[in-house]
Amino acid sequence: FTPDGQSFIYSASWDGQPYEMFLGRPGSPDARNLALETGKILSISRSGDMAVVFGPQNINRTFGGRTLGRVPMAGGARRDLLDGVVDADWIPGTDTLAVIRDPGGGRPWTVEFPAGNVVHQARAAWSLRVSPDASRIAFFEGPGLFTTEPEGSITVVERSGQKSTLSRN
Repeated sequence: FTPDGQSFIYSASWDGQPYEMFLGRPGSPDARNLALETGKILSISRSGDMAVVFGPQNINRTFGGRTLGRVPMAGGARRDLLDGVVDADWIPGTDTLAVIRDPGGGRPWTVEFPAGNVVHQARAAWSLRVSPDASRIAFFEGPGLFTTEPEGSITVVERSGQKSTLSRN
C-alpha cells in the first residue's frame, strides 16, 4: 500500500513472462502499468520511495543477477543501490533497508540489518520483513527457493543479534 493508503502497487508475472509493476486503487478494476521493466516491488517507504529488485525473473524463478533499485513513487529516475539482492524491506523511521543477498557461486546468502551489516547466513532466505518498531526482522529460510526439499523455517533476528526459530517444517 502507498503511504497515503489510497493506492497499492503490485508485481505480476503471467504465463512465465518477466515481472511487471502496476499501480491500482481500491474500488477500481483498472491498474496502470508503471513501465519498470523486469521490476518486482519489495517495499514502499513512508516517504514514498519504492525498493524494487530488477533483473530477469518471473513467478517461477530468477535468472541471473538482480539489482536493488530505489524508485520515487512520484516519478523520477531509478537509482541502483546493491547487486545480488533477493529481498528487502525499509526500516521504519529511517532511510535504510534490511536486505537478503545471494552472493552467487553456491556461497551462503546473507541477511543484512541494515544493508551492509550481516546478521545471519543461510542456504537461502526470502520474504524479509522489518518489525514496525524496527527492533527485529523476520524471514523464511531453507534449502532453496526452488527445491522440493521440505525443510524450512521462520527466523527472527533482534537488533541485539539474538536469533530464534519460530517454525520448522
